[in-house]
Amino acid sequence: MSGKRKSWVWQFCKICNNEKDVTCNICNAIISYNGSPSAINKHLKYVHKYDTVTGSTAIEMDENERYYNYFIILSQN
Repeated sequence: MSGKRKSWVWQFCKICNNEKDVTCNICNAIISYNGSPSAINKHLKYVHKYDTVTGSTAIEMDENERYYNYFIILSQN
């Protein structure tokens, strides 16, 4: 596992000693890791309701605020 990890998901997990699993920093779940961060992304999205667009959990915002932030991000691109 050499090379710099660029995905946003790495702020929420760390690689286990066996280098085939990662540990979620939020809930300590062990997630299988095969070199791609997609499983970690799914874990954060479905277990912790992490919104990859706004960068926060759905619990932190009401529905109107989520849509408002989404459109602001789109307009900045």
